[in-house]
Amino acid sequence: MYHSVVVGGTFDHLHTGHMTLLARAFLEGEHVTIGLTSDAYVRHYKQSLLPIHPYEIRKKQLQAWLKQQGVFDRTTIVPIEDAYGPAVAQAGFDAIVVSRETEQVAKKMNGLRTKQGMSPFAVIVIPMVPSEDREAISSTRIRNGEIDHEGRLILPKSLRGTLTKPIGVVIADGAPIPVPSKNIRSISVGDTTTASLLSQGIIPTLAIIDFHVQRQAFDWEKTVWEKLVKDRSLSYFTSGPGFIGQDVMDAVARWSMHPGQTLFVISGEEDLLVLPAILYSPLGTFVYYGQPNAGIIQVAVTTAMKKKVKTLLSQFT
Repeated sequence: MYHSVVVGGTFDHLHTGHMTLLARAFLEGEHVTIGLTSDAYVRHYKQSLLPIHPYEIRKKQLQAWLKQQGVFDRTTIVPIEDAYGPAVAQAGFDAIVVSRETEQVAKKMNGLRTKQGMSPFAVIVIPMVPSEDREAISSTRIRNGEIDHEGRLILPKSLRGTLTKPIGVVIADGAPIPVPSKNIRSISVGDTTTASLLSQGIIPTLAIIDFHVQRQAFDWEKTVWEKLVKDRSLSYFTSGPGFIGQDVMDAVARWSMHPGQTLFVISGEEDLLVLPAILYSPLGTFVYYGQPNAGIIQVAVTTAMKKKVKTLLSQFT
């Protein structure tokens, strides 16, 4: 462990990426100096990213997190007024913790330190923390309303209307559901949809439910529920409303590599999981989901459909 570690940033909208960086700094150092960009710095260097919270608000958010983690007494917070901050202006630091994005800046700092007769510090690089779309979590994306502080995608207003339109074949309420051949995998999203499939003798390979229909509790018939859970692995996830949970997206991707009889129970809302279900499932899979006042939508997973869904998901960002 190093005696003194430095880390710096704007730390606006303190998010998972920031916390990962800071946690690594405290793992590496007995004492951590946090360089926090001043209001003057923000106005000069980050004008295109405005609005950014004032220095005092960002400092208070940092302090609250540090106290919560039990490391407040091991910390010094200092304002950054220029591009390099205390890392170049002060001697005594043994290491700096940076993201991959700012690794080259840290190397420049070491060059400047050497020129000033100071010893170079160790540069500890951590990877950028990805959001659900695998792009980096950033304060800019949070300010733009694309993701939340944990990197979960937020459904933009422009998409809400789009997703109310069927993206497959509409099967009217009460009409028979076309039965895929036994060797064709299927995914059902939603309690009513899953129950309807089971009632007609169609056993979905992957079923995704949340025990609600249009945000009202859904009571499963005992015999239908027994058909659903028979010989099926069960996992629980959090997702929605308005966002897609990272864990369940990863789980759908893993399931697609080894499809088996599986049930995902969602705390929140499962509606948006239609998109990753289509995106990640093997070609030829049928995905079923419910459309209010229309019926059940059957989507045949093709390359073109995957491309369409990928485009829809890209609008989250």
